[in-house]
Amino acid sequence: MGNTFYFPWEISLITTIQSILNDLGISFLKIISELGDRFFLVLIIGLLYWGYDKKIGRYVAENILTSVILNGLVKNIFDRRRPYFDNKEIESLTHVEKDSDINNIMGQGYSFPSGHATNTASCFGSLYIYFKNKMLLIISIIIALLVGLSRFALGVHYPTDVIGGWLLGFLTIYIVSLLRKALDQKKLYITLISFSLIGVFYCNSNDYYSGLGLMIGCFLAFLFEEKYVNFENTNVLYKVILRLIGGAIVFLGISTICKLPFSSEVLDSYNYLAYAIRTFRYGLASFIAIGIYPMLFKKIGL
Repeated sequence: MGNTFYFPWEISLITTIQSILNDLGISFLKIISELGDRFFLVLIIGLLYWGYDKKIGRYVAENILTSVILNGLVKNIFDRRRPYFDNKEIESLTHVEKDSDINNIMGQGYSFPSGHATNTASCFGSLYIYFKNKMLLIISIIIALLVGLSRFALGVHYPTDVIGGWLLGFLTIYIVSLLRKALDQKKLYITLISFSLIGVFYCNSNDYYSGLGLMIGCFLAFLFEEKYVNFENTNVLYKVILRLIGGAIVFLGISTICKLPFSSEVLDSYNYLAYAIRTFRYGLASFIAIGIYPMLFKKIGL
C-alpha cells in the first residue's frame, strides 16, 4: 500500500545522522519534534485567542487549520510511504500516531509532505507576518529548521518531505491572505470549508479527518463567539494559564466522551463511519472549547 520514491542522498543523510545519535540526542529530537505537533499548535492558538488578542488568535488559527487540511489533501494524492517502511537501515525512533502500531501504514499516515514542517511554517510564519518582529523571525526560522531536522533524523520522513512541508506552509499563508482581502470572515470560512470537503472523496488518513473536524468546529465557534459570547482578553498570566488548562480539559473531555458509545474496533477502522465519528468529535470538541467554554470566563472571574 502506498508509493515508494526517494533520492539516494536522502537515505544516506538519514542513516548518517542516526548512526551518530545517542539516547540523549534522540530524546532531544523527540522534544523538538513536539513543537510541530497539532496539540502544541492548538495551545499556541489558545494562548493567543483566550489570552493575548482574539483577532491574532483567529488569524493564526485560520492559517494553521488551512495548512493542516492542505497537508492532508496533498498527502493522500502522493501516498508516499514513510522511509522506515522500505529501508531496513532506517529506524523509526518515534511514533507518528502514538495510538497506532508503528508498522501500520494507514495508522501512521503518509510521508509527503511533512505535517510537522507544514504546521511550523504556517504557525511561526503567521506570527512573524503579523507582528513583524525580527527576533521572532530568527526564532521562527530556528524552530522550523530544528523541527524539520528532527522529523527525518527520527526516521519518519524524508528530507524532501520536510522541504515540501515548509513550502506548503508558506503557500498556505499566501493563499489565505489573498482570500482575506477578497472575502469577509463568514465567506472566508465557507470557502475554506467547502474546498476542504474535497478530501472526503479520496482521503483515507486520520489526520485529514481530524483536521477537517478542527476546522469546521473552530470556524463555527469563532462566528458563534463573536455574535453571542464576546469575551474579553486578558494579559494576566495566571488567568491565561487557567484558561488554557480549562480549555484543554474541555476539549479532551468532549473528545473522549464522543468515543465512549463506540468500540475500539469501530474507531480504529478505516472506513467512512470511523472517519465521520472522528470528524464529528473533533468538530464538537473544538466548537465547545472555542465557542461555548469562554462563557465561563466572566462567571468565574477569568
